[in-house]
Amino acid sequence: TLGGMPAWKLAQGLASSDPLASSLGLATVNAALGEEAQPSPDPLEALGVSEDEVVGMVGYIGPLVGPLRRRARELLIFERNLARAPGLLPDWAAELELPRCDVVVLSGTTFINKTVDRLLSLSRGRVAVIGPSTPMWPGLLECGVDWLFGAKAPDPARALQVIAEGGGTRALYRHGLVKVALGREDVDH
Repeated sequence: TLGGMPAWKLAQGLASSDPLASSLGLATVNAALGEEAQPSPDPLEALGVSEDEVVGMVGYIGPLVGPLRRRARELLIFERNLARAPGLLPDWAAELELPRCDVVVLSGTTFINKTVDRLLSLSRGRVAVIGPSTPMWPGLLECGVDWLFGAKAPDPARALQVIAEGGGTRALYRHGLVKVALGREDVDH
């Protein structure tokens, strides 16, 4: 069982190819990070997305799709599960299209599926990592990331209970998960 397992042991799962172990590892690391994170501004405002820009989104981030489509010239969404919504591009198309994007939005899941390094190397524009699994580690802001938009659980015991009961992201937010952000200007001064 996971109960009583040392945090360092759970954190090692982040290096695993097993998605569950990797997710638990990332969650453990996230629990120890984020002291510098602030309440989250609007990601589109923070990134300065304008109507003449092309935005690439890796991983379907539903709440941002509508606002980005209305604001940007073009929104390219790269997703493994093409049945998720109409108009999605296969994830492998990011290899061809990300270099032309002015803004790149990566799902925090890119850390779990081990694609984040390659995706960052392809990104030429402003980059944000978004989602509750986003590691709020300031060092990422020195690796080509401009903004981290994640979440913190002020009551970790309650968050664990919600997860144990099968609750997902929405349930966690209903039970106190707080959106936080960390941008380059937060650590540059």
